[in-house]
Amino acid sequence: MAKVTFNAEMRWTGKGLYCEGGTRGFTVAVDEPKELGGNR
Repeated sequence: MAKVTFNAEMRWTGKGLYCEGGTRGFTVAVDEPKELGGNR
């Protein structure tokens, strides 16, 4: 089986723990629940 590695860049938005980023035209949002310091 071939080994494949993908790289992505994330950036902190300055709003709690919310970060956005992605690679190859895909965007991913990462956050935590409000109880853990996030925005959601």
